[in-house]
Amino acid sequence: MDAWIKINKKRIWYGFALFLTTILVILYFVPMNFPSRVQRAQALMNEIYQDEQEIYLAENVTIHKIQDLMNVTNRLAGDVGQDLQTKANLALCKFRNLQKIKYFVDSQHTDINNPKLEQVSLNAELSPELWAKHKDLYVWPVQDAFTQQIDHIYELVEEAWLPLNQAHQLVNDLADLPAKDNQQVLKQVQTMLNIEELLNQAADQGLKEKINQQYLQKVDHYMQSMLQDPDKFSDQILSNLYQADAVLPYIMDTPLDYRPKVAVTFDDGPNEDFTPQILDILDKYQIKATFFVVGRNVDQVPQVAQEIIARGHDIGNHSYSHPTFLEMTDDEILWEINATQDIIENHTGYRPKLYRMPFGDGGRHVYELIDNMTSTMWNTDTNDWYFETPEEIYEYTLPQFDRDMLMLMHDTSQKSVDAFEQILQALVDQNYKFVSPNELEFNERYREIGNYAQYE
Repeated sequence: MDAWIKINKKRIWYGFALFLTTILVILYFVPMNFPSRVQRAQALMNEIYQDEQEIYLAENVTIHKIQDLMNVTNRLAGDVGQDLQTKANLALCKFRNLQKIKYFVDSQHTDINNPKLEQVSLNAELSPELWAKHKDLYVWPVQDAFTQQIDHIYELVEEAWLPLNQAHQLVNDLADLPAKDNQQVLKQVQTMLNIEELLNQAADQGLKEKINQQYLQKVDHYMQSMLQDPDKFSDQILSNLYQADAVLPYIMDTPLDYRPKVAVTFDDGPNEDFTPQILDILDKYQIKATFFVVGRNVDQVPQVAQEIIARGHDIGNHSYSHPTFLEMTDDEILWEINATQDIIENHTGYRPKLYRMPFGDGGRHVYELIDNMTSTMWNTDTNDWYFETPEEIYEYTLPQFDRDMLMLMHDTSQKSVDAFEQILQALVDQNYKFVSPNELEFNERYREIGNYAQYE
């Protein structure tokens, strides 16, 4: 009997313990809005958010704190529970998406808490692999001001990264050596141009410089190989090649240099008003020119002739009074040239080696008469003396651009000055190489009357 009583007591205690355990489990796991739970959830919410509206995460928030909040809110029921669970899920989503963005940006130089942020600095360690792993943001359960701010930051990151990512991939794909087939080389050169275009679009200087250094290393190997056998490459390849900025240091003044050439010359100066403006424009573009001066003008404004020489330009002889040599005796022609030689030398210390016949007239006879200097003609006439506006001069000259240009202008009017800068900018944009007249293939020394184009 006593044994039976003992057994029943144990069963009662076990049953009671099981009952209590069941009650406790129910109380713990079954959603119920106990005041303590609601208060705990709200207390955690206050720690996670920095504002009363529960929009902006606190700077020191941790994933563990958010997980604690989710554990509490998951044990709440009804509208209160659903509202707090949504806020907890949103907090988790904000935290995770911010963590993703932190993989992409340089936190020291990018304030991701700034709602007016307009530019980001990318993480120097950002790579295509890191981007692919973290680029997809978690979907927001609901939207608010902070989610919109995070979306905006992500858009800025994407805008900054995508051209760099494309450039990075193209650099990896770029061959170290030129292909054997010219068509394949053309494709390789086009890849270089695409890389440079993408890098020019990129705003982030840190990663841009890193990728650019990788690109330059490949270009170095590539160009050193091209220079070993420059004759094997087609004119089209060479023409495309000089459009790539990274390539220019390798091809300038080498057999690969396929840039068109131009020699810039001015007649009939010096002029006190207009020649200095021309000199300033030439300085701006770091380009040298040749000025074929008239002797009597040098006598009138010797300081301008001196300035031409001082700034590193060349002076040529354009006669003393700008007559037509066709109507003069040999002695008169020689006087025009020799007197001007002496005037230029007296005022500048320089004795010209080049001369240009006034109006281009004189033909073979004058060419043979003045045998101690080099006659210089032209093959690109701007006709700036004829047209009334800079725009007309520019529009007339542009179609004459060719691979070997000896260009004639005059430093005697404001319209010529204004047109010259437009023409010069166009030449620079088209990668012309600026040379002296004697460096051109064009070497025509005289023309007989009727053998060269007049303005029509």
